[in-house]
Amino acid sequence: MNGLYGRRFEPLRNSLEEWELKFFREFDDFADVLNWYLADDTISSPWRLQELSDTDVGTAETGPISGRTYAVFYNQTQLGRLEIHGDVFYGKEERTIATRLELNWVRLLSYHHLVEFLYGLAAHVVDATPQTGEYAAATHAISAAMLKALWDSYHISRFDPAGNDLDWGELELHLRGTPKWYFLRRDCQAFAELKRARKIAA
Repeated sequence: MNGLYGRRFEPLRNSLEEWELKFFREFDDFADVLNWYLADDTISSPWRLQELSDTDVGTAETGPISGRTYAVFYNQTQLGRLEIHGDVFYGKEERTIATRLELNWVRLLSYHHLVEFLYGLAAHVVDATPQTGEYAAATHAISAAMLKALWDSYHISRFDPAGNDLDWGELELHLRGTPKWYFLRRDCQAFAELKRARKIAA
C-alpha cells in the first residue's frame, strides 16, 4: 500500500495546494480498493492496477496537473495507464474527480473481460445513484470509447489502402464524477481488516 507521505511522494508536500493534498490523501488506497474488487471470487478478473511514482497527468490543453497514475495490467502484461486527478477545490464543496484511461491491444481481449473492467472502474470513480446521471454518462462514454476503438481498428487509411498497417486496438476513456462507492468500500470494516492482515503479513 502506497502512502502520500512515503518516500515517493515526499517532494509533493510543499508544491501542492491544500485541495490537491486532500485528493492525494483520500486516494491513497484507490489501487488496493479496486484490486480487491477485481480479485473477488464473484468477479475473478485478470485485471489489476499498480500505482506509479509519476504524478504529472496534465496535457497540452490543460497545462500541468498533479494526480495519481497507475499501470494497468491484464494478467501479468501491462496494457495501459490510468490517470486520476481532483477537480479544482476538490474537497471544499465536492469530491469530483476526472479519470483518463488508455489501453492498448484491446482487440486481443475478450469483449466480456474488457467491458467488465471498464464498468468496474466506472463504479469506483462516478456516483452510481440514478438521480445524479453520472453512471449513465459513464456507460455512454464507455460505449463511445469501445465504438471508436473498433472503428479505428477497421478504418482504412488513405496512406495504406491495402490495410497492411494492422491496428490491434487502442482505447481511450475519459470519466468524470464523484467516487461515492470507492469511499464506501475504502471505509468499510472488511477493507480495514484486509489492510491489517497485509500489514501483519509484511
